[in-house]
Amino acid sequence: MGETFFVESLALRRPTFSSRDLRRIWRRLRGARPASAARAVPEGVSVLSPKVLPFHEGLARPLNAILLKHTVRQWRKSGKHKVLWAYSPLTYGLAEEADLVVYHCVDLLGKVAGISESLIAREEQKLARTAQVAIASSAIVRSHLESAGFQETKLWPNVADVDQILEAQTKAKSREKNAAIFAGNITPGKINFELLHEVMEAGADLHLAGPVGEDGTRGRIELDKLIARGATYHGVLDYPSLSRLYWECSVGLIPYEINEYTRGVSPLKTFEYLAAGLEVVSTKIPSVIPVADDVHVARTEAEFSSLVQAALERSGEERTEARLRVALANSWTGRGTEARDLLTGLFRSAVEL
Repeated sequence: MGETFFVESLALRRPTFSSRDLRRIWRRLRGARPASAARAVPEGVSVLSPKVLPFHEGLARPLNAILLKHTVRQWRKSGKHKVLWAYSPLTYGLAEEADLVVYHCVDLLGKVAGISESLIAREEQKLARTAQVAIASSAIVRSHLESAGFQETKLWPNVADVDQILEAQTKAKSREKNAAIFAGNITPGKINFELLHEVMEAGADLHLAGPVGEDGTRGRIELDKLIARGATYHGVLDYPSLSRLYWECSVGLIPYEINEYTRGVSPLKTFEYLAAGLEVVSTKIPSVIPVADDVHVARTEAEFSSLVQAALERSGEERTEARLRVALANSWTGRGTEARDLLTGLFRSAVEL
């Protein structure tokens, strides 16, 4: 088996002069990884941190191409059967050097605040001429990819790392009956903070975890308002700690705003919550599918807090196994098998040609 190279983000969002972005730039220059991202690296995998400029148009492009190709020089020299599995359409020519190209699109990147929509559109149209297949995390993302020119597309909703969540169960404290949790990017571009206030008014003990304003927006003000009302903010947790926190709560929240970006989102936290035995309450995100007694989708904003309150009132352990079965059907273990089968089939087709 050949070696796998995982290349960290090229920083598509234009940076600001905020302390958060400056820290991230300094960390990348030092080659350090944030503690929250620290996971065991599997044997045969190399994690590469490209030191490229956080700008991708104009004079920065030729320099970034040189820097990125230097970073992945071992992959480029690896001979035949080079696979590029890209989560960004911006490949700086690496797609043309690969034998197989898969574009795995988990978000409508062009709709993210701070990312150039025209850049993403241009690069996706270019990649569509090279990629053998494009994978979409939601039906809306799939439709977007087809309109960008990708001939073969597959729908793979985002899935959860179920095994790590199960491992955390024995280390968790007892489940709190009134505890509701949201874990994710805490930003006004994504979160309907008014819904979280209403959840607290309904009697929920609100727990929050995740980065604040990663998309460059100011989420700290809204977060501080919730904390002032009694919400508990746990910061950015590593995955084992976050998994333990899931097991200590009763209801998982997906309180997303409905906008151009979130309409294409496939929240993997749906299955993370279910893996920990939580009921899930979500706003009307197209990719969140209602499951009786497990996943509830509010038809209106007014219905969100009432669904949370009802879920808290019936919280218990009797549905844990059923929810785990749903999560296991949407886990990285199964998705890994699908990915290997996909690549095997693509190589077989290439040989037959």
